[in-house]
Amino acid sequence: MRIGADHATVGGVTLDRLHAVISDFTQAQMLVSLAGHGSAAQFFGLLRDSPLHRRLKGLLNHATVDGPVAANLSLGVPLRRGGRLQVSGTMQLGGDRIHGQSLGSSFTAVTGTIKFDDRNLVSSDLRGMIGRTAISGGISPTASSPAGVLRLRLRVKADERRGVAADVLPSWLCARLRGTSAWYVTLPLSGENAGVVSLRSNLYGTAVALPPPFGKSADSHRQVRVRIRLLDNGQQQITVDGGARFASALLLAVAARSATSGRG
Repeated sequence: MRIGADHATVGGVTLDRLHAVISDFTQAQMLVSLAGHGSAAQFFGLLRDSPLHRRLKGLLNHATVDGPVAANLSLGVPLRRGGRLQVSGTMQLGGDRIHGQSLGSSFTAVTGTIKFDDRNLVSSDLRGMIGRTAISGGISPTASSPAGVLRLRLRVKADERRGVAADVLPSWLCARLRGTSAWYVTLPLSGENAGVVSLRSNLYGTAVALPPPFGKSADSHRQVRVRIRLLDNGQQQITVDGGARFASALLLAVAARSATSGRG
């Protein structure tokens, strides 16, 4: 049995092609292939209502997306109770805005292709901006986050007034930073740390105007790691680890942007 349609709408997403085939009723499975386009927000809404939600909760629960998307989707729909739905496809981002709630910032002009199935997301060509800073990266699965880990690379100008550093660090610290360094960002999409943003850098190129042993020159290295977790009460929990030299824990009210030190 074959079913075909040239146009349909599902959850606000326009389907340009829809084909469904049951080739053998003894296998109790219907194969569905479709292609569509529309709002990324509506497409992500469909994913939230699908079996993929559990796998991709780190992305779907901690990010909002606005902008255009084109998608191709293949489904293996079980016709017997207890059967497993099989999902695979691709989505093409066309300059979207993605707001990461844990980071408190938005990625804009995001482009790239994301491949997905009922296990994970994979991408190797994501590009975009955060403020005036270019980002690049991809998504790949790991043992601790089988749905995938978003990995980004960027160069952060520490003393930019409305830059990345100003979004995640208290103002008193940003005022003592000068220069630009490479940073690497990870965001697990599943597992124990789903939705937790981790940033790391050796701070080469950035001068820190603090008393010893915290200060450093721009041409020296200093490993630093930052972890940002969005708490249930809407606050950001920010942990800064500078090795043996310093460590700090902050609670940051996302709306008010006021920080209080938990330890230091």
